[in-house]
Amino acid sequence: MIGRRTKNKKHVKHVGQEIPLRNTDSFIVFTVLAYFASFFYIIELFPSLDLSIFQLFQFFSLFLGLSFIIPIKIYRKFFALSFYEYLLFNILSFSPVLIMGTFILNTNFKGATYIESYKIENRERLEYQTIYTLEENAYQDKEYLRSIGEKEEVEIRGNENLAIYFSNGLFGIRIIEKKRVY
Repeated sequence: MIGRRTKNKKHVKHVGQEIPLRNTDSFIVFTVLAYFASFFYIIELFPSLDLSIFQLFQFFSLFLGLSFIIPIKIYRKFFALSFYEYLLFNILSFSPVLIMGTFILNTNFKGATYIESYKIENRERLEYQTIYTLEENAYQDKEYLRSIGEKEEVEIRGNENLAIYFSNGLFGIRIIEKKRVY
C-alpha cells in the first residue's frame, strides 16, 4: 500500500521502504541558535585577537570548505534535508561553530604573555578612539593594534610609549591581553 501511515508516525511507508518525514524543525532551531551563539561569541572575542577582517573571512572560507566534506547523505540519515537546507546549514551554522570552537581552543590553551613596547611618535584623536603612530611605523598596516578605543580598558601612566601584551594561542593566533600607555 502506497502512502499508508505506520503507528510510529515518524515514517511513511512506501513500497518496501521507509522515508523520514520532515523532521527538520529541531534542526532549524539548532541552526539558528548555533548561528547567533557563534556570531555573538566571535564578535565579542574578535577585538582581542590579532586578526584582520580579511583573515576572519579566510577562516570562514576554510571552514566552509571543510564543512562540505561531510556528504549530505549523512545528514539525510537523520533529517529530511533538501540541498538548499544543507547549504544554509553549512554556511550559517557549521562554519561559524567551527570558527568559534577554534577561537575557544586558541584562547584557552595559550602560551606565556610577552610584551612589545614602542615609542609613540604621533597621536591622532578621533571621535571614539586614539590612533598612535609608532616608531619605525610599527604595525602601520594593523591600525587596531596601535589604537585605543574609548571603552577599551587601558593602563595609562604617561604618554610616550605604547606596550602591547600578547600571548600565542594554540593555533598560532595571537591574543591581545592588554595595552598600556606609559
